[in-house]
Amino acid sequence: PQVIPASTIARKILYQNNNSSPYKQQNQIRVAEIGCGGGNLLIALATQFPNAVFHGFEISDVAIEMCQQRIQASHLTNVYIHDARLEPLGANSTVFDLAFTYDVLHDAPDPYDLIAQTFRALKPTGAFIIGDIAALDSVANNIKNHPAAVTLYGISTCLCLASALSEEPKDNFKQAGLGTLGWTIPTSFSALHSAGFSRVRVLLQVDNMRWVEASCT
Repeated sequence: PQVIPASTIARKILYQNNNSSPYKQQNQIRVAEIGCGGGNLLIALATQFPNAVFHGFEISDVAIEMCQQRIQASHLTNVYIHDARLEPLGANSTVFDLAFTYDVLHDAPDPYDLIAQTFRALKPTGAFIIGDIAALDSVANNIKNHPAAVTLYGISTCLCLASALSEEPKDNFKQAGLGTLGWTIPTSFSALHSAGFSRVRVLLQVDNMRWVEASCT
C-alpha cells in the first residue's frame, strides 16, 4: 500500500476548513514542533505556510546541527531551531498558536512533562496535534489486531524502550516507559486532559499512525 508522508497529513490538518481552528493558513501564527529531529517536517511545513513562523525544539546535538544546515540551505526566514535544553519550550514568554509532535511521545522518558510544557506554552485558543503509532489498548489486542505488532514490539525492545528509559527517575519525574505501542487512546486522552487540555479528539488514522488534536479551550 502507498505510504502517505507525514508532511502531507500535517498539511491536510492545517488546511482543514474549520472556522474555529486557531491555525488557519492565512493567519500569521506561531507554530512549535516538539522533537523536530533533522527538520524534515518542520521545513516542509514552513515552506508550505510562508505566513506562519515555525520553531523546532530538539535535544539531540546531531539533529540540531542537521536541522540548522537544512534551514540554511532552504533560505527560509520563517523557521528556527532551538536546543530545548538551553531554550525550553515557552522560554522568553513565546506563546504559540499551535504545537505538534510526530512519532516522539512514546520515546520520551517523561512524555507527561512534555505535554504539560506544551500546554503552558500555548495560547488559550491554541491546540496541540500529536501524530503517533496507532496502538491498541493492550498487548493481546495489538498482537491479534495490529498488522505490524510483532515487528513494532521488536523495534520497541531495541530502540523505543531504550529511549523511554534513558533517564533516571528523580524529583517529580517518573519514567513512563511507553515504548512503540504504548501511546494508546486511553493513555493519550488521560495525559492530555490531566495537563489541562479541555477537548481531545482523534483527527484521523492512516498508515498505522493516529493523529490526535487537543484544544486548550
